[in-house]
Amino acid sequence: MTSIRFETTNKSVESKSLKNEIWSSIRFFGILILLFLFLKFGFSISTISGYSMVPTFDDGSLVITNNLIYEPEHGDIVIYTDSNGFNVIKRVIGLPGDQILISNGVVYLNNVALEENYTFGSASDMSLQTLPADSYFLIGDHRTPGESFDSRSPEVGSIHREDIKGEMLLALNPFILGSGR
Repeated sequence: MTSIRFETTNKSVESKSLKNEIWSSIRFFGILILLFLFLKFGFSISTISGYSMVPTFDDGSLVITNNLIYEPEHGDIVIYTDSNGFNVIKRVIGLPGDQILISNGVVYLNNVALEENYTFGSASDMSLQTLPADSYFLIGDHRTPGESFDSRSPEVGSIHREDIKGEMLLALNPFILGSGR
């Protein structure tokens, strides 16, 4: 009786193993790139420069912001890009269509006085303003005249939605989670 001998070559096994390694490497680097992009564009770390957000933040405080999915709401602390290209941190007071008035240092939102326990100083009076569509009224927590260059100033005015980069998630110095209200 003649026996038939089958020889298997390791070439097909080696080929499959090499393909698996290549696909595994491609997936690994793809995940790394996605993670990098998510961290690069999804979140940012900013250092606060100045005193316009005192007492909530001091000069040099670190803030982490969510730049992906958010919709500004009353009281949120946000980062926006000003006309000179600088990132600025302020608090959202008014949303599109809201009416803002400052009288005797008190901020009125839609004819209701805001209870703001996070501010310092007293704001100058401002006549009634109605915010246009896609625009927000942002001001600093340090309300003393001249301490915060914000929406109260005619040079700044309301801030367009596309200029708002993100909302604060976390402050590291001092530690604050959320909007800091």
